[in-house]
Amino acid sequence: MRIDHRHLDDVESLPQDCFLPPAQMAEPWAGICNHWFQLTDGDEWDDRRLPGAASVIYGVPLPEQMPRPGQVAGWTHREWIGWATAHGFEEVPRSKHAYQYRHRLAPFLLLSMSSSPGDFRWSMATATDFRFAVVSALGRLGGNLYVAVMTMACAIERHPSTAARERLRLLRQDLLRHQDADAALLAVANQGDIAWESFNQIEPDADTVARIRALVGTLQQDFALSPRAALRRCGYGQDEAALLAKRLAASAASDLLPGELELQLQDLVDDLADERDHAEQAKELARQRREAEAAGSEPPAPAALAPVEPSREAAARLALRRALEGLRVRA
Repeated sequence: MRIDHRHLDDVESLPQDCFLPPAQMAEPWAGICNHWFQLTDGDEWDDRRLPGAASVIYGVPLPEQMPRPGQVAGWTHREWIGWATAHGFEEVPRSKHAYQYRHRLAPFLLLSMSSSPGDFRWSMATATDFRFAVVSALGRLGGNLYVAVMTMACAIERHPSTAARERLRLLRQDLLRHQDADAALLAVANQGDIAWESFNQIEPDADTVARIRALVGTLQQDFALSPRAALRRCGYGQDEAALLAKRLAASAASDLLPGELELQLQDLVDDLADERDHAEQAKELARQRREAEAAGSEPPAPAALAPVEPSREAAARLALRRALEGLRVRA
């Protein structure tokens, strides 16, 4: 049975506090679920933990753990094969022009190496292309494994929708056919159709895009931060920040955007404004000291910088954000 977007909607609309005790979960899913929750546990729910958890469970290296193009300039097929087999890849029949290795638990992740390379650039190009493939694969694995874990770890009979209960029941029945952890993980990888872009994404309306662009403009004018630099400050990776900046620069942002992007940019503006206010207070105190020293009088006693209280709007945004994250964790 395929894991699709309907299953994602179903597990995210489960009632609160519907998790099963570990003793009521069948193996191998009891162990997989326990490992998953240990890896994704945190004070605040964050979808960006999912690829990292999938990396550990599937044994797929994170992008930052992969060799950089400059490091592999001198690599031959022997070094690449050694790296691949050490990270769970197995040789498969080669194509006409390339040697091929697939990951044993994620067969769609393919390492392809030219069988007749010209110079060192083939190895650097392999590292670059494979890095993008790993980023995409981890997002897909994390999203689909999240749905599978929630299906196996929750009391799905408590779902308010009859159709959702039946879909989740059939998915659980299919997943229970696999008796060992590797077979279960392989099934999730092969049957998962949910793309990573489905998580924490929204279809922005014109007003939302206008507010986001206004915040980006404020960061550029007041704090000399380019859109890409601002997105990096918000925690996005280099490639993701470049893509989002390109989407926001277009005349119409028709693509999906992260659901919390507006809040993240607003928080960044508030934080930078607070830092600027503190810096101005410190400069004013230093100026007063210099004037007192020039006049030969006693310099003013150093006073503690007054904390900058968040605005009422910022406090409301923070409270709403924490409430939403709490609901997602309980779901």
